[in-house]
Amino acid sequence: MMLLPPTKTFLSIFFREGVFRMLRLVFTCVLACGSALSQTAPSTPPVPVPPIAGPEQVPPSATVIEVQGLCSQPKAAGECKTVVTRRQFETMLEGIGLTTEVNSQAAKRNLAEGYVQLLVLADAGEQVGIDKDQHFQELMEIVRVRTLAEAYRHSLDAKYGNPSDAEIAAYYNQHQEEFEQLRIDRISIPFVNHKLPPSAQAAFAKKARAAADKIRERAAAGEDMHQLQVEVAASLGLTTPATTDLGARKKGTLPPAVEQDIFNLKPGQVTKVEEEQTGFNIYKVRSRDTVPLEAAKNDIVRELHRKNLAAAIKQIMANVHTTLNQQFFALPGGKMPAWMKTAINNPATLGLSSPNPAPAKSGAQK
Repeated sequence: MMLLPPTKTFLSIFFREGVFRMLRLVFTCVLACGSALSQTAPSTPPVPVPPIAGPEQVPPSATVIEVQGLCSQPKAAGECKTVVTRRQFETMLEGIGLTTEVNSQAAKRNLAEGYVQLLVLADAGEQVGIDKDQHFQELMEIVRVRTLAEAYRHSLDAKYGNPSDAEIAAYYNQHQEEFEQLRIDRISIPFVNHKLPPSAQAAFAKKARAAADKIRERAAAGEDMHQLQVEVAASLGLTTPATTDLGARKKGTLPPAVEQDIFNLKPGQVTKVEEEQTGFNIYKVRSRDTVPLEAAKNDIVRELHRKNLAAAIKQIMANVHTTLNQQFFALPGGKMPAWMKTAINNPATLGLSSPNPAPAKSGAQK
C-alpha cells in the first residue's frame, strides 16, 4: 500500500491547534486505538460482507481502515496488518474533539489517510528507539499532564453541566432582576453629516444638539418615537433609520453608559439626551416585564455551569501557591506580562495547571 503525504486539511488541524494540541492528538490516538489496533490478522479468512448502501450503515464492528504490513509482532509475509473498526475510528474522533470538524466524507478520508501515516511513522520511530529518547519522554510527560488536566476539566463540565430543576428555580427566584426586560425605542441623531464638507461639521453638530433637545421634549410628552425620528432626520438632511424599535433588552445588553438611566425609567418615560459615540440618542421605555422561567432556563443552566465550574477550580487552586523568579520571567523594566499574571492568579483561564512549585532558589526576586 502506497502511503500518501499528509493532506493540507489534516495538517491544518494539527498546526492550527499548536504544538500541545498536536501532541495531544498523537497521544490520544495511541490511547484510543492501542493494542486493539496493532494486531496480527486472524488465521481464518474474514466472512464476506455484503454490499452496503451508504457510510451510515457500516456496522460499528466493521473494519474501516486496514494497513497491510503494520503490526506489533510481525509474522509471516502477508499476515501482518493493522485494522481500525468504525467504532474505534469514531471513538478516536470524539476523544480528540474533532467530531464537529470532520463534517464531510472528504475530510473523513483525509483524516484517515493522515492517521495511517501517524501509525506508520510512530512504528518506525519505535523501531529506532525514539520512544526511549529522553526528550521524547519529557514531551510525553507534558502531554500527559495537559491531557489529564483536560480530562478532569471535562469531568467537571459533566458534573455541573446539568443542574436540577430545583437549582434552576432557586436561581431564578433569587435573581429576578437579571430577568427583567424592557421594550425600548430609540431616536438617533449623529454628530456628523457625511454629506457636508468638513468645515461645516461643527455647525451641524450644534444644530443636531438643538434638534435633539426639542425632539426629546416632544418624546417625553408622548409623541410617536418613529414619527419624531423621521422628522428630525428630514430636518437635518439625514437618512432615516429603518426603525426606532430596539426590541426587548435585559441588563447587560445596552451601552453601559446609559443602561442605568434606562432601567431607572417607568413605562412611557424617556431618558435625557444621551451623548454616545455614535451621536445623540434618546431612549423611551414602552414596557417592563420579566422573562418567564421556561424562557430563561437555558441562560440559567449556562450561568450555573459557569459559576459552579469556576468555584470548583478556585477551590482546587486555593490549595497551591506559585512563586516565580521575577528576574527570569519579568519584561524589561521589571514588569510581568499580563498573560503571566493571569496564569498565576487564575491558571484555568489559560487552560493551564498549577502544580506545587519547588521552593524558590536563592536570589529569586519576590
